[in-house]
Amino acid sequence: MADLEVGLSTLFCLGERFERMLKLIEGFDVSFVELVDDGYHELSEERVRVLRRLAEAKGIRYGVHTPFAGVNIATPIREIREATLNRLKRSITNASQLDCEVWVLHPGLHTALDRFYPNLDWRMNLEAVEALMEHAEEVGVTISIENTPICIPFILRTVEHFKKFYVDLKRDLKMTLDIGHAHINGEIREFFSEFRDKIIYIHAHDNDGERDLHQGIGYGTIDWHKTAQAIKNSGFRGTITVESVEHVEESVKRLKNLLL
Repeated sequence: MADLEVGLSTLFCLGERFERMLKLIEGFDVSFVELVDDGYHELSEERVRVLRRLAEAKGIRYGVHTPFAGVNIATPIREIREATLNRLKRSITNASQLDCEVWVLHPGLHTALDRFYPNLDWRMNLEAVEALMEHAEEVGVTISIENTPICIPFILRTVEHFKKFYVDLKRDLKMTLDIGHAHINGEIREFFSEFRDKIIYIHAHDNDGERDLHQGIGYGTIDWHKTAQAIKNSGFRGTITVESVEHVEESVKRLKNLLL
């Protein structure tokens, strides 16, 4: 995409029924919507058909956020890992039917076994990512892995984690930069500086610098003027999606005013 664009995540209405979600996103002045493939909004063949009709009628393009409730791609339990990967592959397949522009993946989580089997979680995470990338390539979907906050035991949280990950992965996996998560880690500028060639998509929401609150833009402690300048200085051109769960319409407008 040639220019910056502000989109919307359906995370804010994840507690609403699917039909209600459709009505809500129709009311926003955006042309890009990130669908959260979880809870009431879990994708299916029928829902993909409904969403395609909405896209054609309203000129909406889609991204998809992977299911995340109870999901750990690095689990060492083989049966659970296989079931998890099958669920995520189904999400990728549905995303392909939506002509999805990006499918956002959370990295795996550390488990209690990591203390006894060092690097097991790391290896399981790598293998899972590689398997999902292979499936995505088969169906023509772009995967982007998201940075995560230090307040949750994800395997990939900091700039240093991601630097090691990319060395070990040895494949061109793109990144979704989550500004709220990077703020908790104190690394917004560092992520832009280190991974400007990897970042193809951005999540924007606010917090208090300690908890992953997904507040409205300007309702936490992020300096959005400096962040907007960092985005521009990085040369990023693409979609920045508001992932707030409150003050959503206001946040979309505020972000547009800062960036466009």
